[in-house]
Amino acid sequence: MAKRKHKKRRRRASRRPSYSLPEELMILCTQAQGLLREWRAEEVISLLTPQLKKFRRYAIIHTLLSLAYATLGRSQESIIHAQTAVKIDPSNEENYLNLSMAYLSGDYPSLAARARQRWLRSVHPSHPTYVEMKQLQEEYEAAVEQLKDQYHLPDTKTAAEAGYHLDQGRWALSQGKWQQALRHSLEAAKLVPGWPPPRNNASNALFLLGRYQDALAMAEQVLQECDPDNIHALSNAIRYSMSLGDEARAREYGQRLRSLSPNDGDQALKQVEGLSLLNYDEDIYRLLQQANKAFAPLQPAAHFYWGVAAANLRRWREAKHHLKRAQSFGFDHPLLEDTIRAVHQKQPGLHLAERYPYIHPSELVPKEAFEEAIRLAEQDQKRGKRNERAWTRLLKRYPQMVTVGRKLLYETPIDTTAAIHFLASLGTEEALETLREFSQGQRGELEDRMEALQVLIGLGVLAEDTEIEMWTEEGQRLIRLIRREISEVCFGPACAPPGWGAHEEGAA
Repeated sequence: MAKRKHKKRRRRASRRPSYSLPEELMILCTQAQGLLREWRAEEVISLLTPQLKKFRRYAIIHTLLSLAYATLGRSQESIIHAQTAVKIDPSNEENYLNLSMAYLSGDYPSLAARARQRWLRSVHPSHPTYVEMKQLQEEYEAAVEQLKDQYHLPDTKTAAEAGYHLDQGRWALSQGKWQQALRHSLEAAKLVPGWPPPRNNASNALFLLGRYQDALAMAEQVLQECDPDNIHALSNAIRYSMSLGDEARAREYGQRLRSLSPNDGDQALKQVEGLSLLNYDEDIYRLLQQANKAFAPLQPAAHFYWGVAAANLRRWREAKHHLKRAQSFGFDHPLLEDTIRAVHQKQPGLHLAERYPYIHPSELVPKEAFEEAIRLAEQDQKRGKRNERAWTRLLKRYPQMVTVGRKLLYETPIDTTAAIHFLASLGTEEALETLREFSQGQRGELEDRMEALQVLIGLGVLAEDTEIEMWTEEGQRLIRLIRREISEVCFGPACAPPGWGAHEEGAA
C-alpha cells in the first residue's frame, strides 16, 4: 500500500470522560491539559507518569500521556497509551480518534483507518475534526483501491484485510512478538502474493526467531518472484547471509544494493543499514548525502549512520554534526554517546577498535541466545566440564556468536575480562584465535592481554612455560609464562605475629 505524507497535526485532548474522576486526578488532568496547550509535553510526562500506578484504570491519564508522547514524536509510547485508553473505556468514541492519530503518527495506515472509521460512524458531521478525518479516510480508501488494481485482487476488502495484517505484523515486530508478527505477515502475503512488504516482514520475524536459513529463503523469494531490486529484501539478505557466516554471498547482495536509488527516506535508511554490515563507509556517506537532498528531513537513525561513516572517513566536523543531530532527536542507540566522546577526541575507532562500528553486538543475536550462552558458561564452570553437545547446538543455530564476542572485546566499552571469558567459553577455533591475536597484539591494557594468555593456558591451547612474543611497555619482547602458586602454609622459620600478618597479606 503506497505511503502518503501527512502534515503534522496538533491533536486535541479528549473531551470530558463519561464517568466521574477522583478530585486529585481531575486536578492532574487540568494541569496536564494546560501544559499540552503550551507544548510542554515533557512536563506532562513527568507529571503523570508517577501517578500511573495509582490511576492506571482511568482512560484519561493514558489519553493525555498518548498526546504528550505524540507531541515528542515518540509514536510507540503514544500508541500503547492510546490502546490502553480504548481498552479501559471503549464507550468513549473520542478514544478511537486519539488511537487513530497515534497509529497514523507511527505509520500504521490500516490500523489508523479502522479506528478512524469507528469514530466517523459515531460522531455528527458538525464535529470540528470530522471533515479532516473524512478526508484522511477517503485518501486511505484510494490507496486500498490502488493496491487492489496493482495486484489484480478480487475486491477492496481483500486489499484492506491485507493492509490490516501487514500493520499488525509490523506492530508485533516493534513489540518483540516475533511469532505473532510472522503469523500476520504470512497472512498478508497469502492475501496479496506479489506484494513485497509482508514477505520482507515475515523474513525479519523468521530471523528474529533464529530461523536464519528460512529468513534468507524468504528474502530471496522476494527478489526472485516480486522485485529483483527490492531494497528491503537486499538489505535483509545481507544481514541473514552475514549471520550464517557467508560473507561472500552478503557482498554479492551488497554490490546489487549499493547501485540502487531509493524512492524515499525509509528506503534510503534501509539501504544504508544493509551496507553498514559490510562497512561500506564511502557508499553510505554518498547515499546519505543524496538522500538528504531528495528526502530531507532524514530520520534520526540516518544521521547516526552518516556520523559513523564520516568518522571512519576522518571527516570529524561532519561526524560530530550528524551524531549530535541524532542525539538531539532522542535517537536511542547503545553506541551513540561513546561514539560522540571518541569522535571529539579524534580516536581511530571506538574502544580498542581501529574503526567506528555501526552495530552493537546485541543487534546481531537475539537476547535469548546471548542469555543461553551465559547460562551454559556458568554451568560449565560449576561442573568443571564443558557441555560440548549444548555448545555445538547453540553455535550451529547462531554462528555469528563469535563475531559478537569479538565486537564485545574490541568495540564495546565494557569489562574486557568478561569479553575474554565469553570468547573462551565459546571454545571455537575462531574464538580462540581471536584471544591469541588479542594477547599478542598492541591494543588494550597489558593486564588484559596477560589475562587472555592465562585463559589460553588454562584451556590447554598454550602449554605452560611457553615462550611467546608479546608487547609490553618496553616494546615487543619474548617472554616465558611460568605459573607459581602462593601457598598459605609458611615453610620458613617461626616468626613473630607481625610477620605472620605480613605473610597473610602477601598471600592474599
